[in-house]
Amino acid sequence: MKNMLLTSEKKITRKLKEIVLATKIDDYLKSQIKSENPNLTSSEIPKATKEKILEMYLNYIFLGNNAYGVEAAANTYYNKKAKDLSVLESAVIASMPQSPSTLNPYRNVNRLMGTLVVEDPELTEQVDLAS
Repeated sequence: MKNMLLTSEKKITRKLKEIVLATKIDDYLKSQIKSENPNLTSSEIPKATKEKILEMYLNYIFLGNNAYGVEAAANTYYNKKAKDLSVLESAVIASMPQSPSTLNPYRNVNRLMGTLVVEDPELTEQVDLAS
């Protein structure tokens, strides 16, 4: 949210704006969660708030190739729903926020997947995980 709503200035005023923004978002989410789930106890609300923040992040983060959010990335890169991804496919998508263009599976399959070396006393071969 801070990158979407605040300028890229590197000053203490930006940090103060970030604190105010984080506090307002947290307060808003807590009130929204309380109204949607009146049976939650006060000790359960912070956990629900953190889960909501993570959900929002995963649904809106840029993951390359016009894919915003994990579901869109799963569809874009693997033509699957996020819940149907393999562990390896999930790991690739989980690594992408760090650098969506560098870790793009379309362009850098070998860098992402690497090569698996299988050592057998009778046979040594390399298996290309990208295929």
